[in-house]
Amino acid sequence: MPIFDAWGAVVHDLFARQGGLDATITARAMNGARDKFQKCARRIDAGEEDLVACIALLPNNTGWIDAGTVPEIMSRVRKLRSLRLTFVDLNLAWDLIKINAQEQQIDVGGRISLTDEELAELRAAAAKKAN
Repeated sequence: MPIFDAWGAVVHDLFARQGGLDATITARAMNGARDKFQKCARRIDAGEEDLVACIALLPNNTGWIDAGTVPEIMSRVRKLRSLRLTFVDLNLAWDLIKINAQEQQIDVGGRISLTDEELAELRAAAAKKAN
């Protein structure tokens, strides 16, 4: 499992368990936002702090998800009629992975994001699986 996917699993867990959101809503929203999370992963790798993910629970019981800084997200979420907003600290999720990996003596490397080559490989595998 790429470390990016492990990070996504931690973020999902924080939304679902700690945030009290339905895991199905969270999973569907996150699945459609992989590129947003990849961009934030690259920002974390570059040393940027204070990055968060936000799920807005909409009246039709679906989730709208975004990632970035709080001001970036709030500028976009204002247009929604959301019932509830739940935030997860993306930097903290990465720190949790590093702490757990260190305790288990696993080397996770120094980056969370996927390279363009890794992304292409994953997309090709997914396309092959779909056919």
